[in-house]
Amino acid sequence: MQLSRVQYESGSYLQSDGTETEYRRYGKGGELVVLVPGFSCGMDMWNCLIQNIANSEMFSFLCLENRGFGSGRCSSYRLWSNQGGYSTDTMANDVWHIVNNFSRGQVHLIGFSLGGMIVSKAASVYPERVLSLTLLSTPKCGIHILLPGWRTLKVVMRVISHYVFLRVCPLCRHRSCNERNNHVRIFFEIYFKYSEYYLLELTKDNSALIPRWRFIKQQQEREKYSLPRYMSIWGQLHAILFHRLCREEMTKIRRASFPILCISGKYDQLVSVNGCRNFARELNGNYIMLSGAHFITEECMEQVHQLIRLFLKKQLDCFNDISPLWVV
Repeated sequence: MQLSRVQYESGSYLQSDGTETEYRRYGKGGELVVLVPGFSCGMDMWNCLIQNIANSEMFSFLCLENRGFGSGRCSSYRLWSNQGGYSTDTMANDVWHIVNNFSRGQVHLIGFSLGGMIVSKAASVYPERVLSLTLLSTPKCGIHILLPGWRTLKVVMRVISHYVFLRVCPLCRHRSCNERNNHVRIFFEIYFKYSEYYLLELTKDNSALIPRWRFIKQQQEREKYSLPRYMSIWGQLHAILFHRLCREEMTKIRRASFPILCISGKYDQLVSVNGCRNFARELNGNYIMLSGAHFITEECMEQVHQLIRLFLKKQLDCFNDISPLWVV
C-alpha cells in the first residue's frame, strides 16, 4: 500500500542546546528507514521516493530536517567558533536522538550530499544498529568540494569566453538575448546541481515546451524554502567543509559488515566520480554511477528510486568492486 503525501505524522525534537529538529514519520510497521536531506533541501525531496517504495508491511520511513533549516528553532552560528553546534558529528547525534524515540533496533540510513555525510558519521557512532547505508552524491571529506575538476574549469572558461568576447547567452545560446546578464547568474546558480544536457532539455508546462532550466527556476521561485536564521547557512557550510571520516570511523563501518551502496552522477561538478569510487572502495561498499550531475535524486529520479528499492529489499546483485556496476 502506497502512502500519500498527507499520510504522515509530523513533530519536532528539542535538543539539549535549544535546537529544535523537525521530522516526519510515514507508517508504523516494518523496518525503519531514516532519510536525511542535503544542504538547502527540505524533507519534501523524499516525497517521490517514499511514494514509490512505501510498503506499510515492510518499511516505515522517518524523514529528518537538518539543523538550522525548517521552521524549528536553531542555534546561531559564530564564524570563528563551533559553539553553534554545526558539525556532522553533532548532526549525527541529532539523528540518533530522534531515532531512539521511535525505535531502539536496527535501521536503514539514507542520505544525500550533506545528509550522506551525516548518516556516514551516524553509522560510525553506532554501527551495530545499522541495517544498510545508502550514500547519494557523498564525498569522504567536505574539502574535496573545493577542488574543481577539469570539466568544471572547462565549462567556466567556455561561459566566460562566450559571455565576454562573443556576447552569447550561456543558457539560451542566442546573441540577441535581452536577459543575458540574468541568465549568466542563473547558469552558475543551478549548473552545479544539474548537468548541462538536462538543463537544456525541453519539458512541457501548461502545453508549452520550455527549457528545463527555466522550469526549474520557476519552481524555485514558487517554492522558496524558509530559513529561520540567515547565519544557519554558514553553519551548514561549516559542517560540509570540515567534515571528515577518520581511520577509526572507517574501520568501525567496515567491521560492521552491513551492506553499503554509493551512487553518484557522471557529470557531478561538486563530488568527483573518482572520489565517490574510492570512498566506496574504502568502505567495502558497492558503487553505481548514473548519467547525471549532483542532484541525481531529481535528474535520475526513476533510476535512483529503483536502485534504493531493490537495495532495501535485498534484490540488488551488488559486488564489492571499485568499478561501477553500470552507467544509466
